[in-house]
Amino acid sequence: MKREYSLEEKLAFISLVEQGQSARSVSDRFHLGHHILFEWLAAYKDIGIDGLKPREKRPRRLSYEEKCRIIREYQESELTLFQLSAKYKVSSSQLGNWVRLAENEGFEALIPKKQGRQKTGMASGIRGRFSDPFLFAVKDAVDDSIWDSGESGELAEAGSLFETGKYYLSA
Repeated sequence: MKREYSLEEKLAFISLVEQGQSARSVSDRFHLGHHILFEWLAAYKDIGIDGLKPREKRPRRLSYEEKCRIIREYQESELTLFQLSAKYKVSSSQLGNWVRLAENEGFEALIPKKQGRQKTGMASGIRGRFSDPFLFAVKDAVDDSIWDSGESGELAEAGSLFETGKYYLSA
């Protein structure tokens, strides 16, 4: 489980580095991931104490354009991922993932994808027009070739009503 560090603890670790100890030795001594200490150092240097304050629990989603702008800034400037992480309040590992994606698959790979399951069944196609599951079952039970061909009098008529969206069954 990830441990949360208080603002005072972060400042104490940073002051040890500022007093001359190496970041690696401080992180080893206090069992910190060295990357997290480097991130705190960059945030403190660039933003000050505000850069060390806890981030929101649920990070905001960046748009495709914002991601591209940040990656271009990384590629065209001398800033490190840690510095950009502090500047834009995004985790450095996430930034690294975006950079790898853009370099390997192009910037199009950063376009947000729909999340969740694909809608199937009642929400797709003709089913989206009806609210009664019984009607869907009737339509599904009838062989599509008979339904569409109009060979079976009432079924063909009911089929045309279904297809035009004029047939609704209320309970």
